[in-house]
Amino acid sequence: MNYPKRVTASSILGSIDYVYTAMGEKLEAKYKWHSGLSLYPAQNAGKPSYTVPNKELTKQYIGNKIYENGQMKKILIENGYIEGGIYYFYLKDHLGNNSMVANAGGQVIQSTLYYPFGSPVTNGESMGQEKQPYKFGEKEFDTMNGLNLYDFHARQYDSALGRFTSMDPLAEKYYSTSPYAYCLNNPLKYIDPTGMWIKDKDGNLVAENGDSDKTLAKYLNTTAEIAQNMMLEQFLNLSDNKDENKEVDKGDIFEIGNDRYGDKVGGLGGDIQSYAGSQFSKDMFWNYWHGKGDVKLRGQRFASILMYLKENGVEVPQKAGGKVVSFYESSEYARVFGRATVYYNASGQVTGFYDNYDFDSKSWGERSFKNEFITRTVDFFSTKKSKPFKITYGQ
Repeated sequence: MNYPKRVTASSILGSIDYVYTAMGEKLEAKYKWHSGLSLYPAQNAGKPSYTVPNKELTKQYIGNKIYENGQMKKILIENGYIEGGIYYFYLKDHLGNNSMVANAGGQVIQSTLYYPFGSPVTNGESMGQEKQPYKFGEKEFDTMNGLNLYDFHARQYDSALGRFTSMDPLAEKYYSTSPYAYCLNNPLKYIDPTGMWIKDKDGNLVAENGDSDKTLAKYLNTTAEIAQNMMLEQFLNLSDNKDENKEVDKGDIFEIGNDRYGDKVGGLGGDIQSYAGSQFSKDMFWNYWHGKGDVKLRGQRFASILMYLKENGVEVPQKAGGKVVSFYESSEYARVFGRATVYYNASGQVTGFYDNYDFDSKSWGERSFKNEFITRTVDFFSTKKSKPFKITYGQ
């Protein structure tokens, strides 16, 4: 996969060693350095001749949890993180970069201005840069041992150069753009959340030359067949290429999660619906309230679920079958799914989804008082035609 295994900084006796999963997900980074030395060799003149490092830090990435030297450091959640029992949230600019970080009380602890290609401005306009590393594109900015690279999962990115440090794994699909370029050299218009596909500011995917059902499948971790079906649902023009892939035209937009399934509920039901959260959650409540029955998700909604799994680092099971996944950290899905079952094939690709939407009360104490109270209240006021239903894709 051409990922770095070791990076050295000889002037400080420094090194960084990486460990990855078979899928290329970073599991560990081990840092070593000597605190008495400088990254700038001229400043080490006259200092003792150290031979071994005296500092060490090991960071482990387990799902959405980060450990440092064996102790949990932080828990990453949607639009923020929890550290030391305190919730911190991000304030973003128009491209989704973390421009400010504030704690639960609203106190700003970090503010960052960026040059166009992502380097933080360091002339006094930014503050608290050491507080947390997730910045440009919400990616981790690793400054240890003077590295100063963003981790874009598929590749590492040098914002000072506006270039990735390794070739695009899809470079053979298009020759008009440098395989090291970031966002077609236009970071004011595009964002690149993984170093592969181009994601626009609305969260949709923009096709490049050579993009196809297989590249979409790889991006979303699903099968080429499912990717092709999702493309056809959106009436994208597919054509066979020499590798028998179904290509799309450059600039085609694959929409994610913009579909509708319901309408506004009137009366008392409308008052309840207003608390449902996201539009999709409100649509599912409409379906429940009017007893419309089971819902088969369309492709772009399934793609939105796949994006959630991808961006939140949900661990892929080691064998085929269903896995219960928590969606409580998603503002889009917390109040509609809670927990739902995601189905994987033997290759670790996502092939299906299942959730049972109901307001079935449990014994007091089995879940939080607030959730149990809401469930019983909604069930009490529901009309006779209201009924639970299944939400599925591929099942």
